[in-house]
Amino acid sequence: MIAYVEGVLVQAGREAIVAVAGLAVWSSVRSPRVGAVLRRSWIGAWLVASAALVVALATAPDGVVEIEAPQVRRSGGSPVPPEGTVARSSYRRGWRLDDGDRVVVPLRLRAGSGVVLEGWLLGTAQRRADLVVGWDDEPATVLRWRGGDPPERVVLPAPPDAGRHILEISFFSPPEGAVVLDRVVVRPSAGGQEPAGDS
Repeated sequence: MIAYVEGVLVQAGREAIVAVAGLAVWSSVRSPRVGAVLRRSWIGAWLVASAALVVALATAPDGVVEIEAPQVRRSGGSPVPPEGTVARSSYRRGWRLDDGDRVVVPLRLRAGSGVVLEGWLLGTAQRRADLVVGWDDEPATVLRWRGGDPPERVVLPAPPDAGRHILEISFFSPPEGAVVLDRVVVRPSAGGQEPAGDS
């Protein structure tokens, strides 16, 4: 219910911004006095518009969250390619997790969103690895993952509802196995998704 009300308020705020801008333009054309006042107060108008833009961006739902992003909390692991690599931006990047490492990803979701994890397995993990995935404080789900060539995609369990959530992903594999997580992609609708992981 809170997410629904929040969505309605965001939409109403966007419509109000457009209406106020339209009213200002219309008023300045119709009345020279209003136009003169608006010309004198253009700095204040820009400040109000900037604040409205910040609010709109802060309340927008996520589309893609890179695992290396600063808002993602990481317990263990290392960047790929390693820091100090020459021409690092020319390589496919991600965050390497070894057995027992985890990441915690904050997300803001729309109702009905689906979530997909992209990355690739390394070493013995290509034969079999487990992802333990949990939303907020709900019970976690274990997903089996096999494969090798990047980018692999794993459809994660559906989030509980719209709004802000915490996605926790833990990785477990045989010795000498690892995973490189690239990003979390939010799909607008969860309808018609393939089942999560391998069986």
